[in-house]
Amino acid sequence: MSIKPDLDIQAEPVSLTGLLKTRNFKVPDLQRDYVWKDENVKQLLADLIDHCKNHEVTKENKLLEKPKTYFLGSMVACKPEKGEHLLEIIDGQQRLTTIACISAVLKEYLTKYLDSGDERLRGFIMQVSELNKGWSGGEWVLKLALFDSNINKFFKDCILIDKQERRIEYFETDDMAKALLKKRNLPAGRIKKAFEIADEYIKKFIDETNNQREKIEKLISFAYVFCECVIVLLIESRDYATVYNLFEGLNCRGMPLTSADLVKNVMLKKCSTLDDKQNVIEEWGDINENIAHFDRLYMPDFLHVSYLSRNDFIKSKKLFNSIKDKLISISPIKISSDLKSDAKALSSFRNPDEIQNLNADTREAVKDLMDTLGLNLSYIGLLATYRAFKDDKPKLNILINLIVNFCFRYMKVEGGDVSTLATSMNTLAKYVSENKSVIDIADYLKRISPDATFVEKLKTFSQSSAELGYYIVYKIEKQRLRGTMPLPHGDKSHLEHIMPKKPRASFWPEAASRKESDPDYHRNLIWRIGNLIPLPSEINSSIQDKSIQEKISNSRKKDYTHTDLVSPKEVKHYLIDEKWNELSIKNRQNDLAQNYALKVWPLAG
Repeated sequence: MSIKPDLDIQAEPVSLTGLLKTRNFKVPDLQRDYVWKDENVKQLLADLIDHCKNHEVTKENKLLEKPKTYFLGSMVACKPEKGEHLLEIIDGQQRLTTIACISAVLKEYLTKYLDSGDERLRGFIMQVSELNKGWSGGEWVLKLALFDSNINKFFKDCILIDKQERRIEYFETDDMAKALLKKRNLPAGRIKKAFEIADEYIKKFIDETNNQREKIEKLISFAYVFCECVIVLLIESRDYATVYNLFEGLNCRGMPLTSADLVKNVMLKKCSTLDDKQNVIEEWGDINENIAHFDRLYMPDFLHVSYLSRNDFIKSKKLFNSIKDKLISISPIKISSDLKSDAKALSSFRNPDEIQNLNADTREAVKDLMDTLGLNLSYIGLLATYRAFKDDKPKLNILINLIVNFCFRYMKVEGGDVSTLATSMNTLAKYVSENKSVIDIADYLKRISPDATFVEKLKTFSQSSAELGYYIVYKIEKQRLRGTMPLPHGDKSHLEHIMPKKPRASFWPEAASRKESDPDYHRNLIWRIGNLIPLPSEINSSIQDKSIQEKISNSRKKDYTHTDLVSPKEVKHYLIDEKWNELSIKNRQNDLAQNYALKVWPLAG
């Protein structure tokens, strides 16, 4: 007996024209926003233009008789219910949104040359327009409807505005557009950027020639490739479970769904009312807006950090199932509200000067953690501490400094592993929630980063980041000045390499020879802490790769001696036979580690 499974799936390869001429799509509210970054849009346009140049166009910029296709990947859609005419796009909204932006800009360029009398332009203008909109019920209707009403209106306005100059004016003068574009890295800003990149790439493509006839041929060729030669595999089904499970087996172009998307989806499915559902959607938008301020923190990372700051340790790959299990007994509104609260708290640490109860040293430490150390997993401890002690100034300041010092010691100097950082921050969060003493927490961290280990590792520590190098010498200098603040790294204060990165043989014969024979060893040596000092930029620029004697003292008084800082003045004490050499660096670094490591980066309650 043969069994025929009832697979309600249809798959069909179609061109963009075939996909969009007779179909309209909508993005369901379970889906994420438009998240394609600049590089995604640029890569698609570069691929299309290269394909057009290499496969579709003759040297005279005319189409080949049998152009090859360009496969854009598969798209998955759920067929509409009775009475509905919009297909729900489950996988492919990033590409469809970008295609709409490109098609609007392409139409604009085709329209510019209508006066040439080439009738093909009118045909391609109509064909390209069908990729982003259609006329229905007395108005233009977009081929892709986004679920957020404000973003959808912004998207529609951008599509219907037929000139880039008018689009720019819209961005600058329309109240709604200005409000949406203030939210950095959110959908409106990404859509705006997609239009700008499309304009840049298409203009560059046609400007490869100065001949108007050739420009027109290039435009027509690109329009034909875009509409007829770009192929997608459209997969349709009426069953939601089927289409959502299709993700797992498809290797689609674009940005695949993350654990964050899945968490949002399952939360929305657990909402019992439309009001709850809308509340979750709005709070999710607020969460996105708050973490958009972080360059290296993405939504899946944030969800894991927030979870570990409140719960027992789990690995990131188990996050979705863990939250799904919690939704059995905890409402999605509660989980969403907690996430929003954590996102807001974390965002506030981007501007610690505005956080009450932080003293000046702690504000500086938070900035160092965010901008220089850049360890997302440290936010686990930071969030737990802020929730528990934001109104307890002494504990708040002590614990934040403990977190920053531990992260620097264990991860940067001792070369610790990420998994231990995650578990240690999770344990710290647990201790905080149990209201354990600061001394207990400090002792726990010290067991992972013992004082003796930290001091010994710092004695030989070398790295190659100017930001991290300056952070270290700045913190030591601040301790030594005792009340006077050295300048932060920037235009007025630089990181000085005593032995230069590019030593001149006339001044630094041994260093120059070593750099030539063993460049890796030289690089490691010059980036050791013993070879680094903070120095006013005016002096640093003046002495650069000069001799060590010129650096220490010169007639221009732009030298190590004529500065208010302590570290530059002590360099002369480490000279060996009037030379600054490898042993000088090691001796100085040994002293710095021995005398200041535990004063500057203590783990003490």
